[in-house]
Amino acid sequence: MEWVILTLILSLQIWSIGLYYKWESYNKKKGENLAMKEDSCDINYEGEKGKNLATKEDIADITRKIESVKDSYNKALESHKIELQKEFESHKYIMNLCFLMDKEIIQRLMTFQKANSQYIIDPSDEAELIQSIQYLYESLSAYKFRYFHIPIFQQLYQNVYKICDKEFNNQKYYECSGTMKLSFTQEDIRILYINSTKILKMMMPTLQLKDNIKPEA
Repeated sequence: MEWVILTLILSLQIWSIGLYYKWESYNKKKGENLAMKEDSCDINYEGEKGKNLATKEDIADITRKIESVKDSYNKALESHKIELQKEFESHKYIMNLCFLMDKEIIQRLMTFQKANSQYIIDPSDEAELIQSIQYLYESLSAYKFRYFHIPIFQQLYQNVYKICDKEFNNQKYYECSGTMKLSFTQEDIRILYINSTKILKMMMPTLQLKDNIKPEA
């Protein structure tokens, strides 16, 4: 009977020991699994964190590049604007200069034609006519590089030069003899008048009015 009890106690002890080791093994395995899970979470977190950080860095880099391109474009655009403004001002100056030269020539031609009309009325008073021709000669001489490629201007210049040359010689003759003579012929003035009229028509186009516009009564 005692032997049976001892055997039972021994079996319970062995079973308890086995159960204890099994429980320890379970706890160890559970601990390992928990550690692996935590490590996995840490790894995943670090991975996601790295991805997010890399994405932010990429976005920042792209943003910097875009801003750099925009800055370069704005600088190039501003430089181009400055060059265009300089070119515009240069063309504006040239156009204004040409306008002033054309205006002066037109005024000289109209002054001559007015003086010529006065001379026709009173041939004895040729001073104003000669002065208008001399002024025209001075303007044409000053601006010849603008006009002398046009044949009619070349003819006009030859006309006024011829008359002014005769008047110069007449002044020399007057200084020597004390008497005046006619320094130009009627034909000289007639040709000058014809050529001046042609040029005025070129420089002052005829005003075109629509047929349906009628003057007020």
